[in-house]
Amino acid sequence: MIRTDKWPLQATSYQRHLMRLTLAEYRQFCRALSIVVLNNWPELHAAPSFAAAVERLIHPTKLHPNPRHHYFAKRFYKFPSYLRRAAIEFVKGQVSSYLSRYQAWQGGERKHRQARPPR
Repeated sequence: MIRTDKWPLQATSYQRHLMRLTLAEYRQFCRALSIVVLNNWPELHAAPSFAAAVERLIHPTKLHPNPRHHYFAKRFYKFPSYLRRAAIEFVKGQVSSYLSRYQAWQGGERKHRQARPPR
């Protein structure tokens, strides 16, 4: 027998405000990251570790102090690593889905003749 409990999230209005701000920041990070991933897709897709390859492009470290894309270090200063890695995996799925749908569209798989390409 398995027992599960449900605990409702009791957040104050200030905590909900902070959650909304965090979500907005995460979405902005994902939006900016999707451009980087889309532009570097062939190299990133072939890399042994997708997340490590993306982090090398955007995240400064002691061994790699000058990443190719400085925007992330300036705009998202001290962005938590667990959110960064979650965003990388999310964006990987989004870009992969877009590219496969776009390839299918180019191959002629459309619901109707005038169908626009995926966005």
